[in-house]
Amino acid sequence: PGSIAVMPPAPTPAGTGGISFDVTPEDAEVWVDDALTGRAGDFGPQQVPLTLPAGVHRVELRAPGFVTTLFDVTVTPGY
Repeated sequence: PGSIAVMPPAPTPAGTGGISFDVTPEDAEVWVDDALTGRAGDFGPQQVPLTLPAGVHRVELRAPGFVTTLFDVTVTPGY
């Protein structure tokens, strides 16, 4: 029989936290505070989260042919 090891999330630098995206399409652009940070798939559930300073950030997901999604997120240090 096999075994499964559950690893805790990687620690984030002090004063930062992380966000992940599980969206379609995975190649949607991720903009944070008006700066392009990558593609949604880069920060998916099986990837390393997008590390951001603690506090409120404006997140925008853009992809051709899809409605742009815009929301604010509060990043908590250590998460």
